[in-house]
Amino acid sequence: MTLANYFLFVSIFLDICSLKLAADCQKGCEQSRGSIGKAGMKNLAMQGHSFRNYTLSKPYDCHVKCFEEKCKCQAYQIRENRCELLDEDRFSAPEDFFKEKGYTYYDMNREYVNQVTSESNIQCAEVSYYLRDYLRAKLNDIDVMRLNFDGCKKYEFISIRGYNCSNCTAQFVQTDNWHAHTDSFWGPKIGCQFTSQSTGAVRLLGGEDNFGWYQTVNPAHRCTSSNDSTTQWWLGVLIRRH
Repeated sequence: MTLANYFLFVSIFLDICSLKLAADCQKGCEQSRGSIGKAGMKNLAMQGHSFRNYTLSKPYDCHVKCFEEKCKCQAYQIRENRCELLDEDRFSAPEDFFKEKGYTYYDMNREYVNQVTSESNIQCAEVSYYLRDYLRAKLNDIDVMRLNFDGCKKYEFISIRGYNCSNCTAQFVQTDNWHAHTDSFWGPKIGCQFTSQSTGAVRLLGGEDNFGWYQTVNPAHRCTSSNDSTTQWWLGVLIRRH
């Protein structure tokens, strides 16, 4: 019996500044499942990610303030009666999560983020439905919604300008300053396995950007071949039918 694979995708829109979930964070009916019913993580705190502070008497009030910030607040932490709202959490920026005496850290587990990540295990970036200038990776290898990273990551498949690689590592970049993309010039130079992509890659202004950011572009890459070119990032699940 022939096995046919079908991908069911939930779209994620790519804007000029960052990747945003295709969920309307401004709706008043947004649900949240914070850890207010559980003990926070004592003597631990995020450093460098506090964007708003309040003087509050109860952890619940801090949770409410974080919820009111919609997408921007990813977690919060408390020291005595000082409430700090955080734009990153211990998952997206683990290198900034430290022991800090007197602090209590709380995750902010939003319903729409939990639903998408729990039901999705595949993500793609593409220009068209053809397997040229296309990438595919598992969410547990590259969590595009939370990962703050610049280095080599594993892809199931990646194609740039006709060069491709399967089950190999290639560069993935997503930081506070850069939305998700790869760099076909610098990726091989930092030790990633996908080396053929550097053939014909543009070096100027920090290297050729693919699937996002686009400070340095190459018209040979379909994502940047014309002013009408677009890039789409997707989340989805693999549905197998027998």
